[in-house]
Amino acid sequence: MQKVLIITYYWPPCAGAGVKRWFKLSDYLAKDNTKVHILTVDPAKASYAITDNKEIDIHENIHVHYTDTFELFNLYKRISGSKEIPYAGFANDKKPSLIQKISRFIRGNFFIPDPRKGWNRYALKEALKIIDTFNIKHVITTSPPHSTQLIGLKIKKKRDINWIADLRDPWTDLFYLNDFYPTKIAKKINSNQEQKVLEKADTVFTVSPSLKELFTTKSSYINSDKIVTISNGFDAADFAKINAEKSSNRFVITHSGSLSSQQSTNTFFASIRELIDNNIHISVRLIGRIPEHVENDIKQYSVEDYIERIGYVKHEKALELMSASDAFLLIIANSDNNKGLLSAKYFEYIALKRPILAIGPVDGDLAKIIAETDTGVMMDYNDNSGIKSTLQEWIKSNPADTPEWRDNNKYRQFDIKEIAKKVKLYLN
Repeated sequence: MQKVLIITYYWPPCAGAGVKRWFKLSDYLAKDNTKVHILTVDPAKASYAITDNKEIDIHENIHVHYTDTFELFNLYKRISGSKEIPYAGFANDKKPSLIQKISRFIRGNFFIPDPRKGWNRYALKEALKIIDTFNIKHVITTSPPHSTQLIGLKIKKKRDINWIADLRDPWTDLFYLNDFYPTKIAKKINSNQEQKVLEKADTVFTVSPSLKELFTTKSSYINSDKIVTISNGFDAADFAKINAEKSSNRFVITHSGSLSSQQSTNTFFASIRELIDNNIHISVRLIGRIPEHVENDIKQYSVEDYIERIGYVKHEKALELMSASDAFLLIIANSDNNKGLLSAKYFEYIALKRPILAIGPVDGDLAKIIAETDTGVMMDYNDNSGIKSTLQEWIKSNPADTPEWRDNNKYRQFDIKEIAKKVKLYLN
């Protein structure tokens, strides 16, 4: 039986997209005769933004190891008086307070690459113990937090193992890093860490072709052949029994997941206002955290009566609400190097077989996938007429109710079971 150690900060009861990728992949690897060891942080001491304490089933071939940690985010909570872990590492507020500005500067210049590096020394010690005890030859480190990759870097120096660095997001090109006021020295340190990881890892997984291209440029010593696109996906089993009924006669378009300050909604709500003025019945359902700039856009275009604010709900409830929708909204962060951003929620959207209105770079990876799978449309951030005409057409024809559209099998390649088979090829 093949054995692999997966090192991940995010694991249940942590909730959110960062958990699902390896929670699902490890399950299918275990079912395919692989002994999976998960190394993660003690959830009682972790700094998770959101949690879900539901009971989970763990396959008998999966062994979870927990370690202690020193959580720097807990210091922030004490200093600021906040009771919550900030989303996107403080970067969701467009108008930070003085204490937030100070916290951001400290985070960007002293906690490199991120505040969860306080877990590393505990994780490294336990990882070496697991490798020696169970004679493990394959190690996967997944990030963010990118500090997890530094654990893999040290393991590679100390043990003869096959190291796979799985980077789900950009590192030094992450869209909110400049919000931390990094100095030139801090940027250089962060860049050197990224470069070493990319050079020393035996294989690098990324989630999109553009991210592969981006990471390849980081060093002339990086062989592009060792950087492999392993996309996110959906687990068909999660959707087999989901079939909620709509509670509204309006056409419902749903956005699932918390929004960040870089996800622009101005043009979208302007289009919604024009549809309403033309007596077209539409409702916008927002599941998750709604930042200030989105609330301001809602007020600016006077669409409050057409917004359904759900807030954070557990995953099963979110799927029910998504199922009781006619279409989905997906917005890519309006930032540099965003062509390779593939939101994990896209894969849940396609599993629910509703058309997707995506707003972002029309020449990016998501735009290409949407076109190849025929699962929706990609619109530019400022394409008011395109957004409006697309919604008008969908409201008139409602493609989600069209059998030909719902039977589209072009998206099956993103079934997590198929993706797990690709992963296993790198464990031989």
